[in-house]
Amino acid sequence: NVEYLNAKEAYFGWQTEQFSSSALGEMELLKLQSKQHESKIAMYNANLAGLEVIAPHDGLLTLSADWRGEKPKSGQALWPRSEEQH
Repeated sequence: NVEYLNAKEAYFGWQTEQFSSSALGEMELLKLQSKQHESKIAMYNANLAGLEVIAPHDGLLTLSADWRGEKPKSGQALWPRSEEQH
């Protein structure tokens, strides 16, 4: 019985070591995936900040089609104008 218990204890010790090394590997993988997701979030936030339009003065900006029916495009120069609402 002592030999059986010693063998069982050795097996459980081996099993614990295997689990620990497997768990450490999985933790490293999760840390790597977390860093990848953080870098993606930073990239998306930078892209989103690039889409934000900040006006130099307080006011209201409305984009409407021009006399040809075309809507403003990115990078296009626009001129201020006031339209009276009827």
